[in-house]
Amino acid sequence: MNKESEAEPIKEPEKEKAGKGRPRNPDPVRGVSVQEGLTEDYTRATFIVRRDLLDQLKDYAYTERLSLKDAINEALEGFLSDKTDLMKRK
Repeated sequence: MNKESEAEPIKEPEKEKAGKGRPRNPDPVRGVSVQEGLTEDYTRATFIVRRDLLDQLKDYAYTERLSLKDAINEALEGFLSDKTDLMKRK
């Protein structure tokens, strides 16, 4: 026997396998479930925040009779209004 007849046959390249798991969503932030039950101006978001700051925000919201959503929107608007004014000047 010669070496050529003992060699293993050449295997055909395998087709690419589909990735495991759920197909990727090209825009996960704007998915249907994120907007479910909300008006167009709002979206759901998850943040990691210090406990003491969250407690202060909750206390503020309770004292002012605001929802937590309204309190965080108010705080972000106040903070960002200064920043956007500075960015417009540059």
